[in-house]
Amino acid sequence: MSAPDAVSRSRAQFARAVRRYAASPLFRSDAGLRAFVALVEPAPEHRVLDVATGAGFVALALAPLVREVIATDITAEMLAEARRLAAEREAGNVRFAFAQAEALPFRDARFDRVTVRSAPHHFADVGEFAREAARVLKPGGILFMREFHADQPQPPEGGPYRLKLEEFFEVFTPHFRFLSVGEAYYHDLPPDRCRLHVLRLQRR
Repeated sequence: MSAPDAVSRSRAQFARAVRRYAASPLFRSDAGLRAFVALVEPAPEHRVLDVATGAGFVALALAPLVREVIATDITAEMLAEARRLAAEREAGNVRFAFAQAEALPFRDARFDRVTVRSAPHHFADVGEFAREAARVLKPGGILFMREFHADQPQPPEGGPYRLKLEEFFEVFTPHFRFLSVGEAYYHDLPPDRCRLHVLRLQRR
């Protein structure tokens, strides 16, 4: 699948699924969000970029703990839902931007943290995302990713990629040092369908 086709497919898919995604306990689970946020180790001075934010759950969970969050997505309908939730929660330090993961419209070395949760299998070019994430992070900044494990069945919403762990190392090592590699599970799915990689990487 070509990069433009992958982007168009993801955009159309999530435009149709906004309500289902926004209401899904899989993505809005408080326990899952708390676990992910704890790994990010947010600090009051941090500027955070949340890539492929969807309905903004990670961005809004981080907002009270950091200086600023910018949340990006390629689906206008998802961003509209995220903005609605941000207004509902009075999250004044969260801003939203329409952007592809492979072409982030931000200056070099702007962010202390970049986060992406259960989304890289949708990206048109994971290697280009790795380069862009490194570019917008400050030296020593950290990228946090949670992604479906390669040996799991295809997630319900599908996606063009399913990287094996060694492929993550190959794609990200030129730009990042791996701090930790772990696993997590979706609480609401049986174990044979919910295994996830949890990766913490530091910009070189």
